[in-house]
Amino acid sequence: MATPEEKLSFLNNIPETATTQSTDAQQKLHELLLSDTKGGKLYKYRTVNKKNLKCLEDGTLYCALPSSFNDPFDCKIGYTFHGLYDAKFGTELDRFSTAFGKYISVLDGNLSLSDCLDSEKPLIEKLLKNKRLSYFFGEICCKAKTQEEVSELTRNNSFVIPDILTVFMEDESFAQYLSIMQSMLPKLLESIQPDGILKQSSDNLSFDDFAAANGITDDADEVDKVYLLTNKIAPEKAKETDSVMKTLRNGEMKVSDKMLNLFRIGCLATDFKNRLMWSHYANSHKGFCIEYDFSGTDSFTMEHLPMPIFYSTERPLIPWKAAIENTPENVAETSKQIMVGLLTKDKAWEYENEWRILILGTSEPLIQMPPISCIYLGANINIQNKGRILKIAREKDIPVKQMTVDRGAYKLHAKPIS
Repeated sequence: MATPEEKLSFLNNIPETATTQSTDAQQKLHELLLSDTKGGKLYKYRTVNKKNLKCLEDGTLYCALPSSFNDPFDCKIGYTFHGLYDAKFGTELDRFSTAFGKYISVLDGNLSLSDCLDSEKPLIEKLLKNKRLSYFFGEICCKAKTQEEVSELTRNNSFVIPDILTVFMEDESFAQYLSIMQSMLPKLLESIQPDGILKQSSDNLSFDDFAAANGITDDADEVDKVYLLTNKIAPEKAKETDSVMKTLRNGEMKVSDKMLNLFRIGCLATDFKNRLMWSHYANSHKGFCIEYDFSGTDSFTMEHLPMPIFYSTERPLIPWKAAIENTPENVAETSKQIMVGLLTKDKAWEYENEWRILILGTSEPLIQMPPISCIYLGANINIQNKGRILKIAREKDIPVKQMTVDRGAYKLHAKPIS
């Protein structure tokens, strides 16, 4: 089988592949398919109904819009405040982080102020003028041997946090980008207890820990917790916060609607003996499973080759950079992330080992498939439905096998029907 790393590597190059339609890209996809399947065979589990029998007879596959899927996360890209914040302010914050690092180097004597950038010098000079900070970082903090010791010293010297932030907030550029944080700063500083420790639940502080320690215990995601925490810390900013949340929700709906209608999708599996697939998609083993042969040149030259699904515990997130700055590079990154989002699923679905055919959402939903090499009948199929499928198979000269339940193990077997 192909490894998850191989599949992800391919998905990360899809935008270029989709644009160029290169023979080399198709060849790589076909090779990946062959390595992940038994000789290039992919399977479609079906319930027995008029529409599915017609598809069997015509050799077609119905590609559905993602809005009909049973997974509410499927083909929907997520978002977080952290991602938006990093995209909008990341470069600016990196500048201050770099400047602060140089300030420490100047204190240590490893760097001269004259060697710093002109844009950094005013900030570093202000930090150097603060005698308490210079004493702390030059005399006390330098004795710490690990990052944990640095964190412990910082927490136990409460003046450090407001002194650093005060210097930064005096910078016009910093204040311009972080005006909302500036209004919240006094309330945040009130959270510093007399012993100098910021309210938190552990040394390894996460956002959830910080929210819980400050009274936000709702069962909610990061976006809602930021909203609740902001309203608690800066209630005077409630109107602005509500406006931001409204904008985010509207944006989320637009992106979700776009992704759910961008493509129609045909879902295929790599195993005809998957017991859960038989239960979920073939009417509790009362349906059938079609085997398509993608190994030959006919399938290789299909207009739509199937692509692999990558399973992950990490949800694909909206690449905010293109929305903030519409450069060709950011648009290309967004295209890649959207495509990866369409082809990434929760690791809970990994047992399906799915491959997908993607066609434009405005296309005819029925597509012609490669040759059918076998039909498998569910272990619980009734006599009437079995006869209907056998009739089509004989007319098309397609082999048929009956699935049977192993008497001593959790296994299925395929018995040829003569």
